[in-house]
Amino acid sequence: MTYLNTLKSARNFAADVLSGARDYTSALDEIDLEKESKTDALLQRRNINKGKGYEATNDFITEYYMQQRKEIDTLKENSIAVRGELTDVEYNSKYLSKPNADRTGPPLSDSQMVDKIILSIREVESSGGTNTNHKQVKFGMYAGQTAMGEWAIMPGNIDPTLNTKGTKSRKDSWINFKEFKEMFPEITADARGLELLKKNTKAQRLIVKNQVTKNLSRTSDPAEVASIWFTGKKRKDAGKVKDDTGTTLPTYLNKFNSAMGEL
Repeated sequence: MTYLNTLKSARNFAADVLSGARDYTSALDEIDLEKESKTDALLQRRNINKGKGYEATNDFITEYYMQQRKEIDTLKENSIAVRGELTDVEYNSKYLSKPNADRTGPPLSDSQMVDKIILSIREVESSGGTNTNHKQVKFGMYAGQTAMGEWAIMPGNIDPTLNTKGTKSRKDSWINFKEFKEMFPEITADARGLELLKKNTKAQRLIVKNQVTKNLSRTSDPAEVASIWFTGKKRKDAGKVKDDTGTTLPTYLNKFNSAMGEL
């Protein structure tokens, strides 16, 4: 089994369980481990898996594979609360075993949905945190500002005095909530606070979480949350808005929905 095939196997295993298409039990582990053992023995007989290169690759695969299983364990633990009185057998029968079973599994909890939206916005705004080199805004209320971080937070939402129109009161800052003030008292709604915020991804994520939670509670629709994040308005009120890069709301939502579907 090649490195890529083994990694693909690990990813597929995790994806199947997370999507509800495959159960995750100790018996399944034993079957998988038995297969891996036979494959490894075959490779040894063929002298394929000798040398440091193989060992390094194998260590990486093992680490990746076990990390995926940890996430699966966490997902199963989180799903217990929404299973009600269903036993594992009943749960598997309802959600997994039958040809026409509901393979979507239990609905996500509010906190799980919030996390999923946060990750999806991050994917759209910065390609999952890999591209945070945002361009300076030329038009609109944020003219002259440059978005910050993995979620492209506009400085004017932290220090409204920077905005060219709309609210200019620091009382309307996105950091004005209890949890943020308790965790990051040093970050304030001014130039000094903005510099500190730019370097603090955890603080940025808490701001995003607060906004997403609030807007999801109001709309009960992830797409509306994404629309509000991008335009400040719900879809029906946003009009034909687009940002400085030419991105329209439909384009943004297509990317957001695609990211949601990948999680």
